[in-house]
Amino acid sequence: MCSHYEAPTPHQVADAFGVALFDQGRLDLWPAYIGPFLRHPDGRAEDDESPAAMEVMTGSFGLIPSWSKDSKIARRT
Repeated sequence: MCSHYEAPTPHQVADAFGVALFDQGRLDLWPAYIGPFLRHPDGRAEDDESPAAMEVMTGSFGLIPSWSKDSKIARRT
């Protein structure tokens, strides 16, 4: 896994994936920092023929094992 990356700007993500603009705290991301990611929500679009559109969520960059009680472990994974 990479240990550092520069996130795209909210405008770049919105233009490329057709999602709503979002608040981006940092563009320079290291393990345990909060950053944006794209996901397909569960279910289907309202017309029930096409998949639901992608959405932007925020989450911690890095791997956090389910058994960990401390999110700082992401700095070492």
